[in-house]
Amino acid sequence: MKRIYFFLIILLTVVFIQSSFTQLPQYYNFNTTGTNNSFPMGISTGKMLQAVVAAGEFSQPSGAPSGRITKFYYRVNEQYPFNNINYSFIYILMGQANINSLPTGAFYTGTLDTVFKGTSYLINAAGGTWVAFNLTTPFAYDSTQGLIIEIGQFGFSGANFFPACNTTLSGNRRSYSVGGPPFVYSGQGPQMMACGVDVVPVNAQYYNYNNGTVDNSFPLNQSAGKMIQTLVGPGEFNQPSGAPNGNITAFYMRMSAMYPLGPVTYTNFRILFLDTTLTTLPASFVTGLFDTVYFRASVTMQAAVNTWLFVPLDHPHFYNNAKSLLVQIEQCGASGTFTGFSLRHTNTPGLNRRSYSVAGCPFSYQGVSQYVSNCGIYIPNPLGISNNNNQVPLAYRLDQNYPNPFNPVTTINFGIPKSSNVKLAVYDLLGREVQVLVNEFVQAGNHSVDFDASNFSSGVYFYTIRSGDFTDTKKMALIK
Repeated sequence: MKRIYFFLIILLTVVFIQSSFTQLPQYYNFNTTGTNNSFPMGISTGKMLQAVVAAGEFSQPSGAPSGRITKFYYRVNEQYPFNNINYSFIYILMGQANINSLPTGAFYTGTLDTVFKGTSYLINAAGGTWVAFNLTTPFAYDSTQGLIIEIGQFGFSGANFFPACNTTLSGNRRSYSVGGPPFVYSGQGPQMMACGVDVVPVNAQYYNYNNGTVDNSFPLNQSAGKMIQTLVGPGEFNQPSGAPNGNITAFYMRMSAMYPLGPVTYTNFRILFLDTTLTTLPASFVTGLFDTVYFRASVTMQAAVNTWLFVPLDHPHFYNNAKSLLVQIEQCGASGTFTGFSLRHTNTPGLNRRSYSVAGCPFSYQGVSQYVSNCGIYIPNPLGISNNNNQVPLAYRLDQNYPNPFNPVTTINFGIPKSSNVKLAVYDLLGREVQVLVNEFVQAGNHSVDFDASNFSSGVYFYTIRSGDFTDTKKMALIK
């Protein structure tokens, strides 16, 4: 993410707000109320629940693929919305096993990873909608195994009774604690909560090449650190079909047919994107306002031969398929198993597509070549604008976002009296563009678009619409 500077300091503990403008999960088991229940979110003294979603049960609207779960969704009962329910602490754990029923008379004790936690979480959600939890640690999901989910909360203030939607199946699908914490086993049953996930798939959705003949060690197999810039030209994410405009939420690197990767632990591993009109690189590094989409001070990576090494991004990046995408990948030191030249490349005669640094950090320019990294992207939903109704407004309009203040999702409504190109972008206090929400030809009418600020810092932001001669700007506040 671009560095965010702001002058409004909010003295508040971390807060999670889920508005009523939730979207459907990418994949879910049930979207019906079934039977209502208070476990675990409706017990004011705290409660813990374990549930198992069997392999293949995230089947709506289609089967969930293997990949990394980046969001978890909890469906809200139509009769019992969340109205300013403030939880003192919430956590979510996930694990996998070849089971479709929990152990009889006890909690599941296999390995569970912490994917979400935090103190003081305020939830607002209308009945019949979904509460979305943006996982702090994406979970590696195998669609052929059962998914064990543990949700615990330590108590809340506000009135909330039976918010959970359950469907009765067979076996032990739900185990629950005595009110707590600490959480002590109390009972179990066949009730399965309605829940869903967003999954970044294992394989690239759109890519430039996946069968290049050149393998290279830059930058993944350099123990002293290395940086590259690789340029993908306009429309070159064209396999198996052309990538549309939309937000990139994952980046993929193709592994060699001969050399696996790692496991290797990297220091200060970073991926940056820059939209550009360049189609070939100069004999120097390209500078500009790069968007940092992924950063880890320390991260371990591993990938087999002929697979995609994929990274769910911290900060989605809007992709314009009419421009080149310049990708900068850097790491300041690596240790682990180095087996050879793991990253696959393709020769692009006459075009300089990859620049690289001298080994070591900080990075200094070394050279440029005609080899482009075989890479791909994931765009889960092409530019998501919804048409609110069939009425055409008489004048241009940009509404105040709702809710405001917000965290992490807010909705922006706008109206245009005639079809035209529309750009709707978000800016920080220094006037820097931090995310493009809309940048396309839009039909006349009333429209809405969601802004997900999960990976932005608290502060004041501005959003500006431009359509023809019309321009308008409004202010919004993100509180975490």
